[in-house]
Amino acid sequence: MKHKPIINTFAFLFAFCLVALIHAQDQDTYDLQPHWKQGQESRYEFWNQRNQTITISMAGNSNDITRGYTSEGEIIWRVKTIKADGSAICELKIDFITITLVAPDKSETVIDSRKSAPEPYKRFSDALTAIASSWLTFDVAPNGEVRSVKGVKQLQSKVQDPEDVPEALDFIESASDLATLVGPPPALQIGGSWKQKFRWTFDPSIPFPGFNKIKSHINYNTTYTLDSVEDVESIPLATITGTATMKLDIDKSSIPKEVPPVTFKLSNNQFNTQILYDLQRSEAVGRHTEQQNTVTANIATPRGNLQCQVLLQQKSQVLRLAETN
Repeated sequence: MKHKPIINTFAFLFAFCLVALIHAQDQDTYDLQPHWKQGQESRYEFWNQRNQTITISMAGNSNDITRGYTSEGEIIWRVKTIKADGSAICELKIDFITITLVAPDKSETVIDSRKSAPEPYKRFSDALTAIASSWLTFDVAPNGEVRSVKGVKQLQSKVQDPEDVPEALDFIESASDLATLVGPPPALQIGGSWKQKFRWTFDPSIPFPGFNKIKSHINYNTTYTLDSVEDVESIPLATITGTATMKLDIDKSSIPKEVPPVTFKLSNNQFNTQILYDLQRSEAVGRHTEQQNTVTANIATPRGNLQCQVLLQQKSQVLRLAETN
């Protein structure tokens, strides 16, 4: 008799788990992987803002510098070919892009890919014109991962210095943050999540000679969650949110000899994204992403330690303007 409460407890837990299992089996599942149609095309507008607060400290003295820029424009994304294994060949073209530079004195300079800018901004203007001049071709895996890009060298050939045009990985990042979701499972319930790793180029923005030659990346461990699915004008729209942890990776072999001994640290990391996803067309309707990082560089100089701390605050938005089958 004294074991009866324990037996009753196990019976209750078994019944509870059984009900939970039945409830889970009754929940709808959603496929967030791309199921595009050949010839499918969408036009997006984009907006990005990047602000920097730079604090330079040495021997008890410090100085602050603020600067930043905003970029905006429109992008065309289209599905060229669907392969038998479910992967796709897609194309992307930046229709136009404008960049507004904000100087430390708060003055603004607007550079437009559709216009030639005078000196000292002509080189920057030529790079924007090159970026918006041609189509790029992407290989997209069945799970939405953008595996490669072709056409970047053609863009780079149109400017005096190829480094004025972003590298291939930067365009892969842009494509990954546009229409597709990367890495979702084929069936996901509301509240379900998946993890995805990314490795994107990163500019620490240390304002000293030679530091712009240092190659660095941020490794993202991202968790996406399917928050909800709702019908809007008969279109099923999924809301997905994402957070990430970040780790800085400096290519020490790329540090120029003229750069004094330096160590880097990444801190104050925040990353949040929200995606509205069209389940009928398997593409994003809109995205909003915010990221914050602090990069601290401790530089050994003959006069003592020089510390440069850069607070980077970034916001980006993408909105679908039009779509065709």
